[in-house]
Amino acid sequence: MSDASINRLKALLQLGEQTCQRFTLSEIQMATNNFDETLVIGRGGFGNVYKSRIKIGLVREVAVKRLHSMFTQGAHEFEAEVKVLSKLRHGNLVSLVGYCNEGNEMLLAYEFMPNGTLKDHLHKTDSKLSWLRRLKICIGAARGLDYLHTRTSTQNGVIHRDVKASNIFVGCKLCS
Repeated sequence: MSDASINRLKALLQLGEQTCQRFTLSEIQMATNNFDETLVIGRGGFGNVYKSRIKIGLVREVAVKRLHSMFTQGAHEFEAEVKVLSKLRHGNLVSLVGYCNEGNEMLLAYEFMPNGTLKDHLHKTDSKLSWLRRLKICIGAARGLDYLHTRTSTQNGVIHRDVKASNIFVGCKLCS
């Protein structure tokens, strides 16, 4: 495990038992400036992702995923998924730090990864991603998947189902 991964894991452990916080819709709206389009850092099949700052102990940068209103998952299924996601803690996985399920809104708040995605680094002309660094990122992603598949407390593991360069986030020292 890389130093960056160890430091992220230590930071998560310092959160103690309160690793996933329930936010009110008004807290999320304030953090995202009422879902301001200028704060969108990603768009996906399930919804938009907003860079924001929210209080979790201290004020932290987070990535808030706002699920599309056409998302068919009901409140009960959403809460069950949050329960599973909130327990996943590994140095090579982006952690869920909070959520909101209020009205028609279903939102997930993840720790923010400031270095972007592997896709960003592979397709930027100014990115200096050496082959050794690429290998380390791949190994980190494989370790994260191994944890999901074999080392979680769920009976059959957790299957990601959408592994791609745009879903692999690059950590502090350019490791996944």
